[in-house]
Amino acid sequence: MSRSTDSGGATADAPSLPWRALSSTTIFGVAALCRSFLFLCSRPQANGLDQFLELLDSRSDPSQRTRGLLTVSNHTSVMDDPIMWGFLPMRYNFGLASWNKRWGFGSHDICYQTRPLALFFTMGQVLPTHRSAHSQYGGLAQPVVTQAIRLLSKGPFPADPHLAIPERQSWSLQNVCVDPFSDLPTAYTTDGHDSHLSPSSYACNSYSWFHIFPEGKIHQAPNKTMRYFKWGVARLILEASECPDVVPIWLEGFDQVMHESREFPRFLPRVGKEVSITFGQKVDREAVFGEYRRRWQKIRAKAERVAPETRDLPFGVLNDQLLYDPEAVELRKEVTKKVRDLVLDVRRTRGLSDEDPKEGLVETWMQEGPKREVKWGPNLTKPRGRNQLRRNDKMRGAPPIGLIPPLPHQNLPLNSLLSSIPMPKKHKKTAFAKPASTAHHTLASSGPRHDHYDRLRSSHASSSSAEQPSVNDLIHHLRRTQVSNGPESPFRFVAPRSVHPSLRNLLELPETPPPRPRPGSQRLGIVGSRRLRRTAGPPPPESWLLGSRDDAEEDDVDIAAAEKERVIYRLDRLPGTSYPPKGSLIDTVLRSMATYWDWHVEYDGPFLAALPNHLKVRLLSYIAIYAKDRPLGGLMRGLRPLFEKAHASDSPEIHQESESEVNRLDLSSAIGRWLSLKQLSAELLVTEKPSAIQRKPKESVPSSWEEEYDDEEQEGNTTTPTASNPTTLLHTPSPTLRFSNLRYLSLAHPKPGTVNWNSLISLLSRLSTITHLSLAHWPIPTVTPNAINARIRHPNHRSLIFSYGGTDTYSASENNWAEAAGILRRLSRVTYCLKWLDLEGCGDWIPALKWQDNESISTAYASSGPEWNTSWRDIEYIRLGPGWLPHIDDAELLPENSISQSGSSSSSLSSPTRSLAFSAHAPLSPPPPHPALAGRLGDAEPASDLPWDVEVERIKYRRGKELERFRETVQAAKAVQQWVLRLRREGKGKWVQFSFGLEGIEEDGLKKLFGKEWVGILP
Repeated sequence: MSRSTDSGGATADAPSLPWRALSSTTIFGVAALCRSFLFLCSRPQANGLDQFLELLDSRSDPSQRTRGLLTVSNHTSVMDDPIMWGFLPMRYNFGLASWNKRWGFGSHDICYQTRPLALFFTMGQVLPTHRSAHSQYGGLAQPVVTQAIRLLSKGPFPADPHLAIPERQSWSLQNVCVDPFSDLPTAYTTDGHDSHLSPSSYACNSYSWFHIFPEGKIHQAPNKTMRYFKWGVARLILEASECPDVVPIWLEGFDQVMHESREFPRFLPRVGKEVSITFGQKVDREAVFGEYRRRWQKIRAKAERVAPETRDLPFGVLNDQLLYDPEAVELRKEVTKKVRDLVLDVRRTRGLSDEDPKEGLVETWMQEGPKREVKWGPNLTKPRGRNQLRRNDKMRGAPPIGLIPPLPHQNLPLNSLLSSIPMPKKHKKTAFAKPASTAHHTLASSGPRHDHYDRLRSSHASSSSAEQPSVNDLIHHLRRTQVSNGPESPFRFVAPRSVHPSLRNLLELPETPPPRPRPGSQRLGIVGSRRLRRTAGPPPPESWLLGSRDDAEEDDVDIAAAEKERVIYRLDRLPGTSYPPKGSLIDTVLRSMATYWDWHVEYDGPFLAALPNHLKVRLLSYIAIYAKDRPLGGLMRGLRPLFEKAHASDSPEIHQESESEVNRLDLSSAIGRWLSLKQLSAELLVTEKPSAIQRKPKESVPSSWEEEYDDEEQEGNTTTPTASNPTTLLHTPSPTLRFSNLRYLSLAHPKPGTVNWNSLISLLSRLSTITHLSLAHWPIPTVTPNAINARIRHPNHRSLIFSYGGTDTYSASENNWAEAAGILRRLSRVTYCLKWLDLEGCGDWIPALKWQDNESISTAYASSGPEWNTSWRDIEYIRLGPGWLPHIDDAELLPENSISQSGSSSSSLSSPTRSLAFSAHAPLSPPPPHPALAGRLGDAEPASDLPWDVEVERIKYRRGKELERFRETVQAAKAVQQWVLRLRREGKGKWVQFSFGLEGIEEDGLKKLFGKEWVGILP
């Protein structure tokens, strides 16, 4: 079917008007349906959408576009692509313009099974992509990759060298994917049989927007990880005429809408699910991909010097030299790895922990194999020539550089291949053990390559037997590629390959699976032929198999409490060192080591002590953040293996000099988890064994050899009893400080119920050098923490019931801080050298810092709490922030430019006063609420058994109480500040700088937190 090119027909600039109208209608209808589903049946959340829309608006003018747009994301569901349309406003999906409509890849074996499906996805701007697990035409050099490269470049381009045969250039009922109102030869083929409209043949599609899922298949992992990326995305970046703008995207929750394991009805998406899409920042092209593209140009120039015919290759087409060159393959690997890291950066902004590095390796997924049998269709039963088979063999044996994994062996019955082949009259032995190296049929451009492609096309129209392979060729082909379809012998075993554990850990290979049991080796009983148990005796109790769950349950409670109160974990909580810039090599290595610290302790334990001391000090801070939930109790032995104690064979001078370099220990999240106060005392305080020490006079170093000779003569002439009989003294054992220059110590975030204030005071009394101390998130000071709720009766008057300890649950409401104030006074007396104190997150007992004894009320400002003008007279900085954030929209509090991670100064008086909202490891803002609660509440799900209005009131009440508690904590910290400053002013002491975590918050945020009295809250 053909039409003349008239008004509304196809031109070199755009397809025909009916074709464009049908395509726009399809895209608009799908986008409208998905947007209705999102905002009526789901709970959507879009992050970074405004900046992405600004990027699309900047591309609206075709004359101003200078490069394409490439978006990359993970692939978790069949609904990923259409639902992404629904997040865009409808104005971006309306009209005939193509600048705001994306192009993408679609699986040929799924999206193009029937002609109606093929027409629908063609109208939706989807290119048919062959997957090697289902088709022999897949790979890195297939025609759709060439089309994608040309769509990202300045067009138009002819459909060569993948031009469809003339019979397929016109529209018909069997050929529905071409423009029926066009006479232009703009149809290309993907396998030599089909034909599809070439979008790169029209100028309107220059510098288009192209979206790709580099994983190549749906991957739904419980821990939200990704598969390795296929190398096709590297071709799009390297071979486009100009480097496209790359925007990484992270999709989350789409797998719940259409899960792969869903039951009836499988064709309907699930409603009421939370879905989110996060658009990353536009990548700096020159900084990230500039060097890669220059390396690709050098590789191409080298190939052109070796083979001059490479210059004649059409744009977006590669020959064998450029396709399989080791440098080109390695370059594609690096670019693909870089793109995957960009998506991981966006994933990290969603608060997800870093994934296992093995997830990004091809070797990790080689064990998986294809999930389904190979479906190549009946075309393979009709071979089209010996050369074609050899080309398929070459592509099948090529390295895995395609969009998909290497092609598995095909299972083709010999009878089906030989049924339509006549028996030859003469046998001809092949002259080579391997087939000749011929190029793929899609790479035909000119000369012999083009003639060969013409012969391929002519083979479909003619049935000449000259193009059919001989029986010997087929048998030789099947011997190399066919896998037996018959059942394997039950006694045939293949021993799995094993690797030594040391090499397996070094190469990050998965563990060797255990051998399968021998079939037929099951022991049968005598009576009734019942199978006997392999282990004698009854089965073990379930408690033996599960073990004690007390520790695990307590850890779950801690995590739940942290999520409820949104506790702040600071990497730079303790000053005294500077941290590497975020994303640098040292930062990446330290973060990775801390994330998998249990693995490093187990396998690298003997070598961790060899690290430089400045790295050990920083590594402890990273462990406090990234390994706080790791089971390190049975691996860490005090501070070992990071800081090993001196052995008898070590030189004491060298060991003491090494330990004297350590002036900072950040043991946050360690107390009660992998370190106790008793173990810490044993690590910091070393007791020397009693020994007889020979005290000799220290010899002075002579200034010259002559002086040394004169001293020796003088010693020979004069002998004294002191020189001949050195004094022998008995050295009594006394604990000494192991780290003599220790100044900075953090014991923040202890495990609740495992701390003891008496042990802390006993330890700090021997650490007289501490000037910076962090006790953030410590519980109420009491000597009976487990008896706060306990009550006892009077022995004589049984009706009298009183608290067992000095602190009970009513101490805060009664303002009875006698015990807590006494403990803090003892603490101040043993830490008289403090200059910097961190009590963030101690809002439950902040009033104890200014508690006044009723008996000494006549004395002005007498206090039973800490001694601010005597023992703590040198303190110049105090942090009293709440240590958590209420459930409000953090985006309203943060300024537009977030402060990047920076290390604190080593000076004792210039430590940064970072607020809670500006902490480098503050929790991310919660997802947007349900549309019914937008602007009022958070992300709580209504209970199914309660009316909606009741649940709304419950959430409002809980959020109100949290905000009230936050205000009370800040007001209590403000009262302590005024009290301390008043005491210092009366005693003419040093001025103290306070921090409540409110620095840097905008005025609107302060008003929302504290109301009209926000000005008086500032420190």
